Amino acid sequence: MRLLKGSEELFISLDNKFGIANTLRRRADALVLNKQYDEAIHVYRQAIKHYRQITDQQENIASCHNGLADAYLGQRKYAQAKFYYSKALKCRQAHLPAEHPAIARSYFSLGRYYYYKGNNNENALLYLKKALEQKKKIYPPDHPSIQCNEQLLKQVEAAGAR
Repeated sequence: MRLLKGSEELFISLDNKFGIANTLRRRADALVLNKQYDEAIHVYRQAIKHYRQITDQQENIASCHNGLADAYLGQRKYAQAKFYYSKALKCRQAHLPAEHPAIARSYFSLGRYYYYKGNNNENALLYLKKALEQKKKIYPPDHPSIQCNEQLLKQVEAAGAR
């Protein structure tokens, strides 16, 4: 985390908006992993503000939206999580090719959201299957992203069978 703060300060001194935005996003990602959700939300919003000052940053903004959703999901604020996962997906669908890995990640995130929220395994299965279908077109069969997707899909199917 200290290194990211140092990078941010360097990019600020150089007035490098892209470097600042990327460093903020990476710092927010680390904060989510450390379950520091409130701070992550604040830092993602700062990153979005910087990305908006640069042209053609829709995918980076979508990644921030996905990160915001992850933070809200961690806090069990499901309405906000769904809002930002959906926003990330719409942005990616508008600016990326249909079989882009980021779109598959958005489908996976929405499937995970529905599973963690509970009482909606049908939608969880729908999005997880969409994600897996896309990932199989993009990645080799033994890719970790496919394995992770298959594992969660099995959990959702098992939960639905109970």
